[in-house]
Amino acid sequence: MFWVGDGESLWQQKLGPQNKSCSSCHGDVKKSMPALAYASKDLLAWSALIAFQSQSPGVRP
Repeated sequence: MFWVGDGESLWQQKLGPQNKSCSSCHGDVKKSMPALAYASKDLLAWSALIAFQSQSPGVRP
């Protein structure tokens, strides 16, 4: 579950040229993404793939 904690931190982290976090637009992840379950191996794999593919040179830490 430590990946979930890291994800929650990243949700709040301001990045990019506009210095915005995911929560800047989407608010509290627990309220804006309630249907997502963290216990699924398939969901974790899918999330990791999307996160990896979504990175751009301006977003990578």
